[in-house]
This record gives sequence, C-alpha cells and structure tokens, in this order.
Amino acid sequence: MIILNRHKRLFLVILVGGILYMLNFWLFRPYIYSCCDRSLFALVVGVLPNFIGTYLFGTIIGYFSSYTFLKVFLISIALPLFMEFHRNVFYGHNFDVNDIIASIISMAFVYLFLRRKYDIQANK
Repeated sequence: MIILNRHKRLFLVILVGGILYMLNFWLFRPYIYSCCDRSLFALVVGVLPNFIGTYLFGTIIGYFSSYTFLKVFLISIALPLFMEFHRNVFYGHNFDVNDIIASIISMAFVYLFLRRKYDIQANK
C-alpha cells in the first residue's frame, strides 16, 4: 500500500478533481445531454461540477486555514448558494436544489478527507 504524506494527498485530490471536472465539462455532459437528457446520468453530470467545486474549495480552505469545520462548511456552501441565487435573479434560471444537495454531500467527503485535522482541533 502506498502511503502519501498530507501535501501529496492534497495535490492528488486537486489533480483528480480538476481532471474529473474537465472530463465532465468536455466529454460526459455533452454526450449524456445529447442522448439521454432525463436520465439518472444526466442528473449526475449536472450536479458533478457543484460537487467537485465545493469539494475542492472546502478541502483547500480546510487544509490551509485554522477554521473549524463549521466555518469551512458555511464558507464552502455560501458560494454555490450565491451562484444559484445570482443565476436565478439575473439570468432567470431556476433554482436548482440538486446542486445545493450535491454541495452539502461533498462537504461530508471534505470532512472525511480532513477528519484527522478536525479531530485534533476538537481535542485541544
């Protein structure tokens, strides 16, 4: 089993997240939306950018700051909420609850990735 130190794990998470984001944008979304617009796959590729973006944003903030997880959670969720409200008010798009749910779920993964840091903070 390969054991990576914290910095290498963070770099790997950012690299894989970025690659998935680009693949979703250029390959998965156009293909899925062209053939099966109302399927579960369309839902997944539709919320994947919010999931990945919130995960990467929350991981980076949590990794490099001394904030509690609650602060990291609130900061990370504020961005997709703002974006949804902005799109709704200025561009007339519908408010997509699925994007917000995906962002909240991604924060659970952020907690799992940074769990050791937050457990140490809680024990101080």
